[in-house]
Amino acid sequence: MKIGILTIGNELMNGRIADTNSSFIAREINLQGWQIETMMSVGDDFTAIKSRLHYLLSLTDAVICTGGLGPTADDITTAAIARAFGLPLFTDEDVLQSIKDRFERYHFQWIENNAKQAVFPQGSEVIVNPVGT
Repeated sequence: MKIGILTIGNELMNGRIADTNSSFIAREINLQGWQIETMMSVGDDFTAIKSRLHYLLSLTDAVICTGGLGPTADDITTAAIARAFGLPLFTDEDVLQSIKDRFERYHFQWIENNAKQAVFPQGSEVIVNPVGT
């Protein structure tokens, strides 16, 4: 299986942070016997995310996207992927409750933007994150 990796975030594009996710993901993918075909980075831009995603899918069997999944306004990955495939978004109530429980357990202040992390493209298979949101 050929895999593409798309890392998303303006902080990657302006050099504020280094992309350590791609190397970690590539190692893990290779341990499974699969091959990384291409790795790309893109800023937080709907059009750019859509075009890079479709390009990677033209070369590979699957694409792993990372970044841009937080609660802030510039975190648009979920919406961009849904738009790229013409899918509506939905809130997974179980994930939302899990995030709220985590905030309560650690005495973090809940703001409504955090609910954004429980929104997914329709038809997604949600992979629960046991160590974060």
